[in-house]
Amino acid sequence: MNDYIKMILISLVMSALAFFAGVSYTKAVSEKSMIEVTDLIAGYAKVQTFNPEEISKRITSEGATPAELASYIERYIKLHQLKGVILIDESYVVAKPNFSSSATLTMSELNNLSEKYNIKTEIDYGSLLSEFNKTIKSAKNYTN
Repeated sequence: MNDYIKMILISLVMSALAFFAGVSYTKAVSEKSMIEVTDLIAGYAKVQTFNPEEISKRITSEGATPAELASYIERYIKLHQLKGVILIDESYVVAKPNFSSSATLTMSELNNLSEKYNIKTEIDYGSLLSEFNKTIKSAKNYTN
């Protein structure tokens, strides 16, 4: 009878080992498949539409200057680039699903996201516009 109990215990241990090996293998294959699918999906560029006129109206209605609006647009585009999103002007799209529209962010929302992702404007739009206005004034004085 001792031999019979030994055989049962050995059978149970071998069965348990086989079961856990099978579970581990199945889990590893499932995880590998999920990683491959996730990498594949993440590799596709996301496409969203946006309406620059609507954004301009909304931001200027919040009191933004032209320089702030230009900075907003630059950072808005950079944020979407960072997120792997292709932005397309709505006026050039023939048909689109509703979920493909990019969110219009408030100035404070974009400022927070810009700070979070360290997005900065590369051009000093205030100085650029100031220089442009000086050039226009001098051109007007020259023609008078």
